[in-house]
Amino acid sequence: MVRVTPPTQLDQTLRELIERRGWGERLRGASAWARWDEIVGADLAARCEPLRLVRGVLTIRAESQVWATQLRYMIPQLRTNVESVLGEGTVRDVKIVVGPLEGRDRPNEE
Repeated sequence: MVRVTPPTQLDQTLRELIERRGWGERLRGASAWARWDEIVGADLAARCEPLRLVRGVLTIRAESQVWATQLRYMIPQLRTNVESVLGEGTVRDVKIVVGPLEGRDRPNEE
């Protein structure tokens, strides 16, 4: 007699695989990038970008010290927004660095 296990839902199977392989945080980091406009808003997204999400620390690059200061004032709201978009407990700390933005198309500035 052949035993057949009941089918599982694909999303459950994928979640288990992702967690077993330790890919969860990497995927959440990629989601932060893909949903950045939703997390920070279109205006702010044009002035900063997520760099990485490692061990619960989200590092954000701001294009200038002025925007970095603005982001620092917004850290509590950013954490709330990230959790609402990516899930509770995703980010325990936010680090802000300053430098040229690299990963997104820049708006035409004339």
